[in-house]
Amino acid sequence: MPIHENLEDQLCKSSDSMILSASTASNDILTTSMSNNYLNTSASNSNDLASSDLLELGISQLNTSQYYEVRKFINDERPFSLVRNLKLADYVTLLNAILGFFPIIYSIKFSVADEPRFIYVSYSCITIGLLCDFLDGRIARWNSQSSLVGQEMDSLADLISFAIAPSTIAFAVGFQTNVDMLCLSFFIACVLARLARFNVSVNYLPKDISGKSKYFEGLPAPTSVLLVLFMYFLTLRSKTMAFLPLGVAFDSYIFEFHPLVLVFVITGCGMVSKRLKIPKL
Repeated sequence: MPIHENLEDQLCKSSDSMILSASTASNDILTTSMSNNYLNTSASNSNDLASSDLLELGISQLNTSQYYEVRKFINDERPFSLVRNLKLADYVTLLNAILGFFPIIYSIKFSVADEPRFIYVSYSCITIGLLCDFLDGRIARWNSQSSLVGQEMDSLADLISFAIAPSTIAFAVGFQTNVDMLCLSFFIACVLARLARFNVSVNYLPKDISGKSKYFEGLPAPTSVLLVLFMYFLTLRSKTMAFLPLGVAFDSYIFEFHPLVLVFVITGCGMVSKRLKIPKL
């Protein structure tokens, strides 16, 4: 009897151990399965989130014409492929950039030689550059030929013609204190930020029937021509250098400045404003 009882006890213990092991294994499998499902779900959600983010940024979806244009541009291995892919409107944009460079050079000449004819050349070049900026978009819509490269070039050309060039002219006509230069630098930074925002948001602004945005967010960069026009009248009246209107604030101090330079600061703030919406003509 004791032998049989011992055998039965051993069999029972062995059976309990096997059941316990099976249960543990089953739990491990279930836990692993749940973990895998969680990881797969998380990865799926992450991929969905990434896709939606890309969709919102306009990266993952281009319209058909833009997609083929980008692919054609990237895969074009011909000599001078960049020049060959430029449209007529793009060359007008390049002319705007070149005309923005000349005022910088002639402003320097004016500062060195003090000959008024040099500064008047600067004013003239910016005026013609404004005309080019007005025409390039109309030419693109007129012959139905535009390019993504042209859109980027347009912003870069505007930075030269309507930010750096006017600031250089302002320095040449007398805004030369340290604070003046900081204010002019702030103006350039605002124009740069405004143009970058335009490149990002242009595809999401409300459009009219022709596909043109209905309004500008903030002052458009070419409105800096009004500052150039103001400096032109100052030059005509010989109100430059030491004769600038309103004189110098905190004269002889390290933070002296011309109060008139604040016009550039205000204009820059208007350019980066999101609430200010200027209807397009």
